[in-house]
Amino acid sequence: MILLSTPTSLCRRSPAATPPATPLDRKDGKGDSRRRTYRVAMDSATLMTESNLYAEQHPPTHSLHMKPWENTSVEELQKYIGLRLLMGVQPRPTYRFYWSENLLVYSNVFRQTMTRDRYDLLTANLHFSNNEDPAATDDRLWKLRPVIDSLQRNFKEVFTPEKNIAVDESLWAYRGRHHAVQYNPSKRARFGMKVYKLCSSDGKAAGYTSEFKVYMGQDRSDVPASMKAVVDLMHGAELFEKGYQLYHDNWYSSPTLFHYLQSRKTHAVGTVRLNRKFMPKDLSVKKKGDTDVRTSRAGMMVMSLFDKKQVNILSTMHRGDEIVDLPLNRRGEVRRKPECVVDYNNGMKGVDKSDQFAQSYPAERKTNKWYVKLFYNLLDMTIINAHTVHRWLGVKTRSIGVILHCVRAARTPPRLIRPWRASLGLRGSLPEMILRPGIADPEDLG
Repeated sequence: MILLSTPTSLCRRSPAATPPATPLDRKDGKGDSRRRTYRVAMDSATLMTESNLYAEQHPPTHSLHMKPWENTSVEELQKYIGLRLLMGVQPRPTYRFYWSENLLVYSNVFRQTMTRDRYDLLTANLHFSNNEDPAATDDRLWKLRPVIDSLQRNFKEVFTPEKNIAVDESLWAYRGRHHAVQYNPSKRARFGMKVYKLCSSDGKAAGYTSEFKVYMGQDRSDVPASMKAVVDLMHGAELFEKGYQLYHDNWYSSPTLFHYLQSRKTHAVGTVRLNRKFMPKDLSVKKKGDTDVRTSRAGMMVMSLFDKKQVNILSTMHRGDEIVDLPLNRRGEVRRKPECVVDYNNGMKGVDKSDQFAQSYPAERKTNKWYVKLFYNLLDMTIINAHTVHRWLGVKTRSIGVILHCVRAARTPPRLIRPWRASLGLRGSLPEMILRPGIADPEDLG
């Protein structure tokens, strides 16, 4: 399973959170800084146990050209995960090209780490939970439950978002047969697993996923599914009663949800559909530039404005009369927009940035096993969060630098690590690996 952890003193909290925390301790003088470390760790003990158990329960088919299954180890699984990460950095038409002797596609890293047959065996028997787990009767995510629980716990402990956060859904591509596969023509993947995400939208921390929820088609509740998704994410991330500003689109927004968020000391801004319950029916805008505003005694504002089409904004932190001057356009014209629209456009970027980063070096490969597909999407999310925290601490590095650090630490035995790397706290096995902000290996970063 994947763990992303750091000392609790690193966590940065919003101004409304208590107690306040100082994320960095800086020295005076030459601008030197003592930055606390964060750790990207992968605890493979559960993964090793369940994979060996699955191979025992379902013995691989005997083949003349393959060696029989031998129980795997933590070190071998770390190397396997490292190779999967490296495949995202070095794409090939099919995975077999990574072991090819053709000089045009040759890569000795894969051949030196493990044989292709052993890689195939590990891929076939990769497992995360016992097939005889009694939770399988009522938990549709039981095959990944240990991984998901660990990630949700550690994402929350590692980093606390700043003031602005966003909730939206992502679609993780999957075209296999599964009852939870969704079709969304507005998404690039179109077919896949829907995942609700709560992400930070502030500055360098934009894109950090604090909480997520995989949709499995069982969202029955006394409240609408859209409201339940937001409440579950906020409750899971423990962000209620702290004065956060939450942004989301018109699928989630409703006066009922906004009143509930107000009662939990959380501001909200989002586009809204006029057919929602308790929405005013007399909003009217007919030409470009027209605006119509309604307010309530509880402090809620709804604005309808006409740009290229009619847009409706619901907010608990705006009055409706605030106007913001924007930079001049290409024709030198002054542009002015309502502040609620500008804030909404800036606040919604959190989940979009997380999805954008995930497309850079994806670890996932084609497979018919839905839980394996989800596992590698979760692995990508972990790498993105690690890179986001690294960037927030002030380190100028790309996500490929974090990936290559993980790959090198996974496949290099501790005794072969260069002394200067060991002196900096970089160990050979992934559970012990510590990345110190400000320290980078030029060979890793490229």
